[in-house]
Amino acid sequence: MCLFRSGKLRRASAALALAGSSLLLSLVGCSKSDERAQTSPPQSPSPAAERVAVAPAAPIDPCSLLTSEEITAVQGEALVGTKPSVNQGQGLAMYDCFYTLPTFTNSISLSVTQSGSGLDARNPSQSWQETFGEAARQNAKKSGPPQKVEGIGDEAFWAGDNRMGALYVLKGSRFIRISVGGAGDQAAKIEKCRSLAEAALKHL
Repeated sequence: MCLFRSGKLRRASAALALAGSSLLLSLVGCSKSDERAQTSPPQSPSPAAERVAVAPAAPIDPCSLLTSEEITAVQGEALVGTKPSVNQGQGLAMYDCFYTLPTFTNSISLSVTQSGSGLDARNPSQSWQETFGEAARQNAKKSGPPQKVEGIGDEAFWAGDNRMGALYVLKGSRFIRISVGGAGDQAAKIEKCRSLAEAALKHL
């Protein structure tokens, strides 16, 4: 079953991106502090200097990104209900929706990650690189490297297998993550996720 990330998979992916972000920000902060100590007396940073130059993104409704018709075309069943949720942290906002189908194991999970709504808002592309760049290579021995998927978004990867896998698609200043349940091998799951991702991107 490829239910869009179980709580464990979602927490693991989010923790990976956010931990990498925290480390990078910490290293940058230390480097800048050392430079100031060597060239000039300590000074209190201005409020403007502490802000990240990224425009906060407006909130979105993740459950409006797939219609019942689009879901039926891929999963063969009409939508029964949706459950939205939102998580914010480290300057990012993740909007999730669980699309429930009559056969529960065929249900769909979708999330959209974009810049947060506060003054600490940052570009999600940094989190993308932390997940599918160096961090992915470091974890390749444990779970295998993500599989690049061509022809959708600015860049896309499949991570996981046919039971617990998801398609990640970067498009502009956002990236989406989508997973489907039900029967099918990994190739079939990737194609289903691709079709749904293409539909979702049209509504963003």
